[in-house]
Amino acid sequence: MTKVTNIRDAIADQIARVREALKDRVHSKVADATGLHVNTVRNIAKDGDQKFSLTTIEKLEKYLFGEKV
Repeated sequence: MTKVTNIRDAIADQIARVREALKDRVHSKVADATGLHVNTVRNIAKDGDQKFSLTTIEKLEKYLFGEKV
């Protein structure tokens, strides 16, 4: 696999992990805690073909999993 393919797969795995964690969360509270717009959090939580910035995913991971990214 190429490096780009590996990166895309890694980001897809990150998004899937964040989506799973958002299933039982109140989106507006997550948005307030992360500084993201509530619609951004909702869009990530639902399955779709939208693209999200790495910074957005990292903010959510840090909040949801307490990980230093």
